[in-house]
Amino acid sequence: MVASRGIDLASYPDTRMFYRTSFNMRRIAAFMITLMFRFNESVRRTSAHALGDPLEIRTAFYDLLGTGRDLQVPMPVMESFERDILRFASAAAG
Repeated sequence: MVASRGIDLASYPDTRMFYRTSFNMRRIAAFMITLMFRFNESVRRTSAHALGDPLEIRTAFYDLLGTGRDLQVPMPVMESFERDILRFASAAAG
């Protein structure tokens, strides 16, 4: 989706862990994320807050899908989560 907006991710080295998906890079990224959540209170406070707000999760999900459609970016994997998102939102609301 980013490339569809004309953005070259090579200009943003901090994004490498998201598109370099070799086994070793995934292990390093997982380790770094674990460290951030374990030792950084700010990361813990700001990263998982939406889990308590099903409307926020549902809205963000559909915003993401809408942007992908607007940019004509196929997102079959993301679309496959729709049932899970709806189930989460309805379980939390009910």
